[in-house]
Amino acid sequence: MGYRSQVLMRIEAPDLKEILLEMALTSKINWSAIKTTWVDGLQFNNTRIELQLDQMKWYDTYEEVRMIESFWSYMEDVEIEEGKRDHQNYSLDGVFLRIGEDTNDIEEKFIGNGWELAHVNSFITVEHDWDFYENRIKHEREIIQNENR
Repeated sequence: MGYRSQVLMRIEAPDLKEILLEMALTSKINWSAIKTTWVDGLQFNNTRIELQLDQMKWYDTYEEVRMIESFWSYMEDVEIEEGKRDHQNYSLDGVFLRIGEDTNDIEEKFIGNGWELAHVNSFITVEHDWDFYENRIKHEREIIQNENR
């Protein structure tokens, strides 16, 4: 079975297309493997790339995990390099979120204003429909009252 995680990685930049082209030429990331492995979870256009994966086996030794981490590291380096350029309107924002099976296994990383793109919420979910229970109790009381008549 294995340990599974929910993963989201999203990068937005006005010149993302150029960044990705440069990345394809200079990095060792296997783009064909990325497209094949995550064909259903990968969406992109000229300014945004997003990867959403549910139930992904998350082990540091897995090639898919190393590809995601390499991609994110590359984007962090681009953000640092781009920050040095004289682009007044330049911005690269990114978010990487991973939620594991354990309650405290949450990983959050941000580039620029990436926290505005997505974030993890913690909340309590109550599985009981109180209206159902109230109606059930009301119905049971009516049955008891009818039996006592």
